[in-house]
Amino acid sequence: MSSSEGGGIDVMRVPLQQLEVVRRSLTQEVQTLTTAIKSLKHAQSKFLQSKDAVQQLKPDTTGKPTLIPLTESLYVHAELTDPSKVLVDIGTGYYIEKSQDDANNYFDRKIKYITEQLQSVQKVAAEKQREQAAVAEAYRIRLSQQQTQEQSSSEKSEK
Repeated sequence: MSSSEGGGIDVMRVPLQQLEVVRRSLTQEVQTLTTAIKSLKHAQSKFLQSKDAVQQLKPDTTGKPTLIPLTESLYVHAELTDPSKVLVDIGTGYYIEKSQDDANNYFDRKIKYITEQLQSVQKVAAEKQREQAAVAEAYRIRLSQQQTQEQSSSEKSEK
């Protein structure tokens, strides 16, 4: 964040009030990015679970009773008539029938895409956290300097 770090602003020259605004803004950005990372990890986990569920379907499960997940916590008893075909939730309440191979390919693509997005957001979050730490340290130093100046001014005026 300092000018010696390659074209940035020297935070030690920014007025304290503006530094506080920047500090709050960076804190909010870090929180937003952290939430995005959690959401992406959750989505990634869901696709991995879905892929695992599809891979557990074998031809010998035809006609056997099983539990089918409708939601994360709701399962129904059912008999599989054709385990080679599965319904895949593609979002906003739409499902498509796919073969197991096509479903696995779909989940692989989604997992890859989410992993790439996750890595990208993590890089941005790490940079914002570094900026946040630099600004917070500069704010602490500037606040301490201001308090010291105020103390010296009040001591001089008392004399």
